[in-house]
Amino acid sequence: MVHRILIIDAEPMQRELLTSSLQNRLGYMITAIASAGEAVSCFYSDSAAPPDLILFDWSEGSMDNLAPSVKSLSQLAPLVVLVKYGDYEAAVAALNAGAQDFLMKPAAMERISITFRNLLLLRDMQREVDRLRGAHSSDAPPAPSAPYGGGPFLASFPLTGDDGNIRRMEDIEAEAIRFAMQYYHGHMTEVARRLGIGRSTLYRKLSGFSIRQEKAA
Repeated sequence: MVHRILIIDAEPMQRELLTSSLQNRLGYMITAIASAGEAVSCFYSDSAAPPDLILFDWSEGSMDNLAPSVKSLSQLAPLVVLVKYGDYEAAVAALNAGAQDFLMKPAAMERISITFRNLLLLRDMQREVDRLRGAHSSDAPPAPSAPYGGGPFLASFPLTGDDGNIRRMEDIEAEAIRFAMQYYHGHMTEVARRLGIGRSTLYRKLSGFSIRQEKAA
């Protein structure tokens, strides 16, 4: 599955650079626009499929318009906001307004890749949960009993902790694996396939995160 990324950046050269890097190096399908105002028409165009994730460059924007823009965009897809290096005020404001994560410029492609990979994994798992909940079929596995308190799936895996700081990648990964183990009832082959890793890698992660292997039903 090729994921669709929407880039919102007012600078034409930056849009071109991000588009080239994300398409050629990471293999994403890219749509690039100049402003948040164009996002709605992009989403509802007859010729454009909805994106799986939005990368929004706010490095040159004003704080007055940050929260409304982020709130609007975060309703459409998981949102990552680009801010100026050291601009923690804008980063925190973006997270409080609904962004799933932020990156500081200049962001290395490796850092972008990790951020996108984790958010898209959660996005895909949410879609799978939604699909199975709507199947109403006896052979579909039951939806999990909201072990993280219910609500939107992405909100169940917050990227910030109670102290407002970004959580460690290991903690987020461990939480995703625990969810998958419960959802697929301990079926290791299915869990590994859905997470996009090998069984041996899954076993190592279960051991490293001290996650108990429940016997498959």
